This record gives sequence, C-alpha cells and structure tokens, in this order.
Amino acid sequence: MLNLLPARPIPLTTDEIDRGLKATTDIRRSHFSKRNPVKDLYNQLNQREKKALCLLARLSERHVKMKYEDMSEQEREQLIEGMIIMRTLTEHFPPRLLHSYKVFENK
Repeated sequence: MLNLLPARPIPLTTDEIDRGLKATTDIRRSHFSKRNPVKDLYNQLNQREKKALCLLARLSERHVKMKYEDMSEQEREQLIEGMIIMRTLTEHFPPRLLHSYKVFENK
C-alpha cells in the first residue's frame, strides 16, 4: 500500500549538512568534471606509443602528431576503439612479459 502522508522536513545537524555538501561536491567532481582520462592518456604518450595506438585505431600517420582535442569526433571514437583493442590484446599477455623485458633470459 502506498504511503500518502505529506513529506515533512527532518532537522539536520551542522555536521550532517557538512557531510552532505562534501558528498555532493565529491560526486560532482568525479562524475561531472571536465577532465577526460582518454585525452590525458593520449596526450602523454610518446610518438612510438601513439603510432602503435593509431595503427590499431586505423588512423593515419598525421594523427600521431595531433593532440586529442584537435581530432574530430569520429577520430576520437576510432582512437577509443583502438584503446579497447589494445587493452583486450594485452590482457592475454603472460604476466611475466608485462613486468620484465628479460623474458627470454631464462631459457
């Protein structure tokens, strides 16, 4: 059965109000911020890493020299698809390979 009683305010302490405002601020910061982790990652990659990613994303050589924000929406989508392919591919690598370049040392 539905409760049809009118809503009434519940008095809050100053500490409860502060916690609520802090939680709201944290939610806004984490979910509605202007930061873009894909942009940050791509712009921090070196030329070799960008080239590998652009190859997977089926982007041309000119994209290697571009910043993320200079790409079109379609190019950005392709870049994200390339990142997903790379992540999927590296999930299958042996853990030892990911943590050391000396894989073939102990033959």
